[in-house]
Amino acid sequence: MSDPTDPDYYRSTHGVEVPLQPAVWATLPVLQFLWGRPWDAVALSFVTTLRPSKLRVTRGEVTSDARWWRVTVYLAEDDRTVRKIEQEVGAWACPGVSCGYDLDSIVRRTLAASAPSKP
Repeated sequence: MSDPTDPDYYRSTHGVEVPLQPAVWATLPVLQFLWGRPWDAVALSFVTTLRPSKLRVTRGEVTSDARWWRVTVYLAEDDRTVRKIEQEVGAWACPGVSCGYDLDSIVRRTLAASAPSKP
């Protein structure tokens, strides 16, 4: 097997280099276990495990520029509690995907289809 866009290409015991460059932007929620906890040295330590290219900490004021691998920590009104953490990432454009919004839409449709029906 030699197609790096095939998920099975990466089955190994030691890891396989990722040869393709990302084609679309996406923003992912990360480190959810820190949400609702203090923004402190412990939280910062976990954020650095994401290897961010930039780190932005804000109560919500952000610019619309995009930076691959940037992490944004959103604080609550008290300016000390983590409300959420997101990382901007590059992803491959799989079939049916031409932008990050498409990726998000596919995930939302998949989650909605797999959710238990309400009586």
